[in-house]
Amino acid sequence: MKAMKRILTCLLTIGSSLLATDITAQPVQSSQTAQFSIEIEFDKEEAELSCEQGCNWEELEFDLAIGESVYVSPVGISPKVLTDTHLDFQFLLKRTGKNAVLLTKVSGVVWTQLEGEAIGKKEMVVDQNGITIP
Repeated sequence: MKAMKRILTCLLTIGSSLLATDITAQPVQSSQTAQFSIEIEFDKEEAELSCEQGCNWEELEFDLAIGESVYVSPVGISPKVLTDTHLDFQFLLKRTGKNAVLLTKVSGVVWTQLEGEAIGKKEMVVDQNGITIP
């Protein structure tokens, strides 16, 4: 009976941690990891990115329908991966739903791939450690 209680407690702990609103990788300090913060917001067929830290741009607005993707870096967005080795970070942003994304690492982040959905909200924030829904 005690073993059952321990297993149930463990499962409840794991389950409650999976329900968190933040999807964050374990922070790893590395010379290969960039410091950046980008707010992502969707409205119909349009995307708006606002960079708070780590970019050479402040705001970008562009068409991005569900199923489409762009590469994001400190210099802006691109339809193809940029091969410049001096970029601090780069990731593929794919819009998978009305307010949902799939992010795939190219360089400069601790995560490999993340999925996020801002249910009931329009924006989410991505940085080198993961996605946060404010």
